[in-house]
Amino acid sequence: MQFWQHTLRAPNGSDYLLRLWSPQDPAPAEGYPLLLLLDGDWIHDHVRLFLARQPRHINYAIATLGFGLERPAARQRRSYDYTPLPPPPHEAVDPREPNWPCGGAVDLMAFIQQQVLPTIQQQLSIDPTRLGLYGHSYGGLFVLYSLLTQPHLFKHYISASPSLWWYAPFMQNLAAQLPELTRRIQLSVLIGGKEQWRPKPADPQAPRPDGIPTLRFLEPFLTQLPQRSQLKQQLHIYPEAEHGAMLGLSTEFALLEFMA
Repeated sequence: MQFWQHTLRAPNGSDYLLRLWSPQDPAPAEGYPLLLLLDGDWIHDHVRLFLARQPRHINYAIATLGFGLERPAARQRRSYDYTPLPPPPHEAVDPREPNWPCGGAVDLMAFIQQQVLPTIQQQLSIDPTRLGLYGHSYGGLFVLYSLLTQPHLFKHYISASPSLWWYAPFMQNLAAQLPELTRRIQLSVLIGGKEQWRPKPADPQAPRPDGIPTLRFLEPFLTQLPQRSQLKQQLHIYPEAEHGAMLGLSTEFALLEFMA
């Protein structure tokens, strides 16, 4: 695989680190399929190890989009970039960290459309009808929001451990508004059986309450999705996996699934 990376600046002044792996073979006439993975800072090693284990050539291109930051700063960036604006009367702040703004998902989607994908297209020929998008946790929330608002941009949406507790039932209600589809789209949702959401108590001195299984937020979301003949849904449950372990497990799934 050939490797390339570049820093991109968004219209709001934020910098992103784009990494790209592409096959060495000449591109097919229609271009390479492309899988775009969010949280590039955290999954870079997963991608490298996956490629090192493959006994044959990969037949698609892989891109990761990150911030080029250490984990604390990246956490704050992703809490803004990967989340939609919450419904009124809520303020546009992260429900876990009230000092962190949220609501940048629309801007990030525009940035992906207008800068990220065209930049990749300048490096190699990609097939716009065979694009995939992967994200985990807040990234998984962004993938589902993208499906509901830009369903035809990607062919395959892979959402791992989506943070559907985020101002619930906002996303569950939004799911019912999925527009009609003009082509076949695939949605793969992955979740660990031991994943839980632990809301912070109103009193900072109080102990954290017991966790709520995140499956309780996912099930009504999937139930609310309209039955569309053009939407193929897959749900993959990893019974023994917690939230942290799902990052590596779901990255591996996305890379293998797209190769197939």
